[in-house]
Amino acid sequence: MIIGVVWLRCVRRSGTTRLHHYLRLVARAPGDGRLLLARGVAYALASDFGRAAGDLARTQIQGSREPQLWKYAVEAMRITTKLLSLLST
Repeated sequence: MIIGVVWLRCVRRSGTTRLHHYLRLVARAPGDGRLLLARGVAYALASDFGRAAGDLARTQIQGSREPQLWKYAVEAMRITTKLLSLLST
């Protein structure tokens, strides 16, 4: 999960400016799995689970399980967020 961890550090340090940076990079190289993974992680950290799942579903990095691990993490985050919102009402 190296790419995701590096991305997590970047987002925590600089906020959403990094998300916009990755949006531009993915637009330039839409087939780059590493960039799709980073953008998917950024969406997940911004609680945009639908977009995160979409990017992660398209991500393929040969020899890496990181995209699949992030898919599991995003689903767990989505469920937890939904449960917390139900409990708070």
